[in-house]
Amino acid sequence: MKKKNLTMLIMVLILAVSLTGCGKKTDNSASIAGNQSETNQTDASGAYEETVVDMDKLEGTEAVSQTEKNEYDGKLGDYDVSIGDAKRINADGTDIVVVSFDFKNNSGSDTAFTSAVEVEVSQDGGSLVGAVVSNIEGVNLLSMAERISSGDSITVQRAYQLKDKSVPLEVTAKEFGASGDEVLTKTFEF
Repeated sequence: MKKKNLTMLIMVLILAVSLTGCGKKTDNSASIAGNQSETNQTDASGAYEETVVDMDKLEGTEAVSQTEKNEYDGKLGDYDVSIGDAKRINADGTDIVVVSFDFKNNSGSDTAFTSAVEVEVSQDGGSLVGAVVSNIEGVNLLSMAERISSGDSITVQRAYQLKDKSVPLEVTAKEFGASGDEVLTKTFEF
């Protein structure tokens, strides 16, 4: 009987020590994770603020458009949208087009361009593949995901891999998920 009591006492002590150790480990992990999260947020926001959307600073070939303003500038649901400029750049040997959009949120809640506007960019009837570019002055592709308050405006950019720089580029924007006829279109040539 003494042996069983001693064994149970040892097991209870082992359990108590292990739970105490686990509790401290969990608290430390939460603290470390919290610190890393704050550090990552600071680092990300610092990098974000350094890169400004500025098509004038972007080195490349500016595209020309003969499209009438009323075809590419207007209202899409609760949002004012204008298809802006387009520039062709060379990123690691690949022709990329960066397109800018002016976006004003007139809805009753905070929203981002990507959750409000669908964009399709095509050449010769085929959709272009989105491209990711970084460390290029004047380009900030994160701008399209920035949530803005009702009544605020922002200029955003999207990048696409060109198929052929001699073929016109068509940019189309419509309200995300809308089935209506409200569509903005702008055609560019390089």
